[in-house]
Amino acid sequence: MVYGVAHGEIASINCTVRANPAAELLFRWTFNSSSELNQLPANRFRTSGTTSTVRMSNIIARATYRRTYTASISAIVGVQPQHWS
Repeated sequence: MVYGVAHGEIASINCTVRANPAAELLFRWTFNSSSELNQLPANRFRTSGTTSTVRMSNIIARATYRRTYTASISAIVGVQPQHWS
């Protein structure tokens, strides 16, 4: 999924999963910036049940700047990655 965000605009990116059991899900968010992969601290996203939401803003003036966000969800069964750019 691709989100377009204007300079100074704030967007929310949601990740919702179906899990059985739905208890004890652990969401981790990362983003790439140029060649680096950065993990978002827990205070940059909210999690409620099977949905996690990260808020991001485009504070870079260049129109061609891209960043990819990834949510990894850990459960008793395994890990499921989701990618957005």
